[in-house]
Amino acid sequence: MVFSNLFFLYFFFPLNLICYFFAKDLKTKNLVMLIFSLFFMPGANRSMFFCWSLSALQIGCLPSE
Repeated sequence: MVFSNLFFLYFFFPLNLICYFFAKDLKTKNLVMLIFSLFFMPGANRSMFFCWSLSALQIGCLPSE
């Protein structure tokens, strides 16, 4: 999907912004952006999907100091 695609401009991007601004805390906003980015480029690079899924599992798992 490219940025000049009408589906992106009229559906995907506004839906992304709506979900992002309704998210309450930073972790939820990051998760929304992660999910939408996975749908934006689903087959571009399979190793990126693996790295993103690992980072999604680590959200909130770091010990607090």
